Order: sequence, then C-alpha cells, then structure tokens
Amino acid sequence: MPPVLLILPFFLALTTASHLPKRAICTVPSLADPAKDDVPAIHAALQQCGDTGRILMPLNNTYTIRSPLDLSPCRACDFQINGVLNVSDAYAYWQTQPYVIKAPNTTAAVIRSDGNTGVIDGNNCGYSAALKGASTYSRAPPLVSVLDSSYVLVFSGLTVKNVPGTAFYINNSTGIRFHSIAFEGGSSAAAVGYVVDAARHVYVWNSTIRAREGCVRVLTNSSNVQVEESTCIIDAAGSGNVDLQPSGISFYLSPSLLGRRLEWIRNVWVKSTKFVGEMDAVAFVPGGEGTVEVFNATFTDVEVGGGVKEAVRVYWEDGVKYNVSKVLLRDWTGTAKETSEFRCQADDICDFVKEGWDVVEGA
Repeated sequence: MPPVLLILPFFLALTTASHLPKRAICTVPSLADPAKDDVPAIHAALQQCGDTGRILMPLNNTYTIRSPLDLSPCRACDFQINGVLNVSDAYAYWQTQPYVIKAPNTTAAVIRSDGNTGVIDGNNCGYSAALKGASTYSRAPPLVSVLDSSYVLVFSGLTVKNVPGTAFYINNSTGIRFHSIAFEGGSSAAAVGYVVDAARHVYVWNSTIRAREGCVRVLTNSSNVQVEESTCIIDAAGSGNVDLQPSGISFYLSPSLLGRRLEWIRNVWVKSTKFVGEMDAVAFVPGGEGTVEVFNATFTDVEVGGGVKEAVRVYWEDGVKYNVSKVLLRDWTGTAKETSEFRCQADDICDFVKEGWDVVEGA
C-alpha cells in the first residue's frame, strides 16, 4: 500500500492536461412549476453525463421531486446541487415509496453544493405537523438512501430540512462520507439524521445534526463508524415512545427494525462532538432475545448539556445479554440531569472505562 500512495501523485504530476479527459457537463433545466416533475430531466442528464461527468442544478433554481430520484447512473460523477430540490407534498404517494432519492450500487460519486447553497427540502413528504413522530417514522421513506454495495460516495455542503423520517439511510455500502451537512432545526428538524445499517466505513464530519428522535443510529453488522467535530441537537424532543428518550449516538439493536437476529457493532469512534437537548447523549438499545455484542467504541472530547438527561444510558430487557467490551469514555465535560448508571445485569459483560470524566450529573 505505501508504494501506491507515493507513486500515484508522481504519475498524476507527469500527466499533462492534454491527456486528461474533460468532464461532460449537463445543466438541468427547471420547469419552475411545483405541479410538474423535474425528475425526468435529472434522469436524462444522468444518462448523458453520469459516467465521469457533471450534472449541474444551478443556484436560484428550484426543482420539484414528484417521483423517486435514482442516482445509479452516477459513476465517478459530480452531482452538483446549487439550487433547491423540493419534494412534493403528495402524502398518499410518498408513504408507498421506499425512498425519495437513492444511490444504489454507485461508485466514486460526489453529491455536493458549490458554495453550500444547495438545499434538499423534504417538505415533510406531505405529512402534517400533527402526524410527526414515531408513528410516521415507519411510514415515511428515507430522504436519501445509499444502498446495494455503493462504494466511496461523498456528500458535502448541503442543507436538509423538513424530513419526517430518516434523512440519510446507509445500508450494505462502504466508504460513505458526509461533510459539512447542515440540518435545519425547529419544526424543520428531521426525525432521525443518519441510520447506518450493515454498512462499513461511514464518516460524519463537521456537521450540525438537528433532529427530533436521534442524530446517528448505528444498527447491527456495522463497523468503522466515525462522527467527528460535529454537533447533535435535539430540537423538539418527542418520539412518541414513552420508553425511549431521543438519543444522540445510539447502538440500535432491535430486530423489530432489522427483521433478523441480533449480531454485532464494531469500531465506532466519536470525537470532538457536542450534544445539546433533551436526550441520552449515547444510548445502548437492545430488543428481542439473544446476545448484543458491541466491541471497540471510543468517545473522546465530548461535551453534553442544554437539557441532556443521561450522558450514557444502557437500556436492558429480559432475554437480552450484553457483551460490551472496550468502550472508552474519555474527556467528557458538561452537565446531565440524571446519573449514568450503566445498568447491566449480573451475567452481562459491560466493559465501560471512564477517563477524564468531568460530567456533573443529577444537576
């Protein structure tokens, strides 16, 4: 591996501009009519320029998404959203769809905004404010789904808002990076920011996640998940579930969501991250029966406050056995309303280590 890292830049330096292929650029026209669907025009641009080209949605243009948008033709392409993607308010339609935007089996794509002007407005998929919460979470399609062995995708410089369910769902994919993603808050906050499901090497960096139910949920069969230099804010706490508080980073181990047996989560790193709002900053949430295995998770340079209930909460239930090892909580500061109890049962393995713990609990 080291020789490749040294030789590749040298090779690129020797390649003259005349030998570099020019990117094809497709600028997508907007119909500028919320009653009309701009997705066919975006699909046409992807077919023409999706293979190593650039698909451009310019600043000051609004594109209406009235049908699912499939980014699979994007291969090493630059999908540039500088304007607004506005999802239609067709409630009856969207509740039957598995996704709004998906990137299945997509490789080396960049989905970004040049100048951080791009907005994806979920428009709540037409769900009314009264319907927001846990009951709609299961019915609302994810805003963006990365699926089916997608590899090395970068999302950056985008603002997302009005998401009734999950903003970004990552499943069975590797090397997915989210950089400088901003979530609008208040009534525009997403239900859940990110769900990582059986995925590897997922990075969230330099982002402000504003949500109602959770910022990052890590599901089983996931490994190498990293959240760094980010802020998690619970804006309008209230998942509709009286047993669970909203959470910042959660190890979500529920077969009712997965439809499969409990397995494992490995190698999670959270660094230089702040948690604000009525939540458990870190939660371990089991479900069903069997052994829950969490291995090698490090949380370092973490700040909690602004109404945080517990810094770390371990939920448990009959029939579930914890096998939690090498979980390090280092350099935590702030305040929490309740004391983190790490309530593991006698036959569980709960290897939690605190270093530099300076959280004032029961405040």
